Amino acid sequence: MQKWNMCRPHHRYFQEMIRFSIKAKIFFSHFFLVTILIAALSYRHYQNELNSYLKSVIDFHTASSHAIVSTSSLAISGDNYANLQMPEFISELERHSELLFMKVEGISDYSSIPYRAMYDKKAKTLWRLYYPPSFEADTLATLKNLQSRQNDPSADQVKIDFLIERSKDTITEYRRNLNLTKQYGSTIQNLTSHPTPYIDLKYHLLVLSLPTNNQAGGTVYLGFDIGEIDTIRHNILTEVWIESATALLLSLIVLGVLSIRITRPLDELSEYMSKEFAILDPEQIPSQKRSDEIGSLAMSFKMLLTQMKAYTHRLEQLSKHDPLTGLYNRRAFEEIFATTYKTAVSSGIGLLYLDIDHFKRYNDHYGHNAGDNTLQKVAEIIEHSLHRKGDHAFRLGGEEFAIILSIDSIIEMESIAERIRLSIQKASIEHIENYPDNTVTVSIGGCFRICDVNTPIDLSSMLHCADEKLYIAKADGRNRVRI
Repeated sequence: MQKWNMCRPHHRYFQEMIRFSIKAKIFFSHFFLVTILIAALSYRHYQNELNSYLKSVIDFHTASSHAIVSTSSLAISGDNYANLQMPEFISELERHSELLFMKVEGISDYSSIPYRAMYDKKAKTLWRLYYPPSFEADTLATLKNLQSRQNDPSADQVKIDFLIERSKDTITEYRRNLNLTKQYGSTIQNLTSHPTPYIDLKYHLLVLSLPTNNQAGGTVYLGFDIGEIDTIRHNILTEVWIESATALLLSLIVLGVLSIRITRPLDELSEYMSKEFAILDPEQIPSQKRSDEIGSLAMSFKMLLTQMKAYTHRLEQLSKHDPLTGLYNRRAFEEIFATTYKTAVSSGIGLLYLDIDHFKRYNDHYGHNAGDNTLQKVAEIIEHSLHRKGDHAFRLGGEEFAIILSIDSIIEMESIAERIRLSIQKASIEHIENYPDNTVTVSIGGCFRICDVNTPIDLSSMLHCADEKLYIAKADGRNRVRI
């Protein structure tokens, strides 16, 4: 009996240890679950923000490279390397401060032979990449033949001397280009061999491949420095860590008072938060109305999810707007057309296609900065001319704009188009290269369709129709509306 009494304190202590161990298991098991949930959401949040940022960078560089692709397309079409080696074009490349290299390849519309050229920022030059296999031998043979005719009294010596110097320059340029290819070509070739868009986060590199618009086809590869990616990733990670730490701190408080009674609500919360991010609704998170720790945890998740949804929505909106004018971009163009078509099944839908008259001349005369300012002014006038909620304006690229109208009649559509045209003309933006107005004007083509569920309308056919009318408006003298 005495022995039993002596053991009772130790037995009581052992029971306390067992009781504490069970509480610890409950605490740590649930804490581990909450940590996994927060980590998964935080990782998804990080990936979504990073991917959205990279998408906006790709869209921006794609849009800003329009002039480069257009010039390259003309050069490929005519098998003309001089176009790309002009100082103006080299300056255009250098103005893209983040452009590291460019490779142009395609098939000439004129001669059906391969066309390849390369540019490297370090080399500060653009050189011809493709030569026929016998180019050097043929040129040397031509040079030798010309030199043999130098003493021929019947030959035109001035012409012979000119051709000799030209052949020598050709050989010098050919060997120079070979050296440039050896020095820079292999690195660029390796980078452009990846599927694009190719992103190397380690070396802060983005490689795009953009198709040319010549008939035989071609590709322009562009390599951009995305060195700011480290700062963006750091900011995203910092934000995610702060939100995660806040959620974990609140979770520690809640889990400190856990009991078997609250295990089930936690499981419900865990199950809901493991769903796909796209279908998560902050208002549908379970246990929000509880007044205990589980309710606090649910509200913390709601705050985190609401912030993540807001950030995702903001990035989505940024990716759908043109950075220069603030109008919707081509990506939003297709989505809004589909939405407008669905809501206009009992009426009609209209598409206006606008193009600034002689805008290339404007850029050549006033400069690209003034051109950008004019694009912003025109966009503002277009937007202010649309008074109805269902009308949307877009910048499709360059000086091209589009407007989608949910409208009942072609007469009303013509009235809106004419109002826009006159508003831009009355703005009196100087453009001395646009005869005879000497101000910025626009030509407008339009297409109107009556919506019918039995006859679907697709965007490409309406855009093609509006483009044809725009062509007619330009052919009729510009500064006109044709629908």
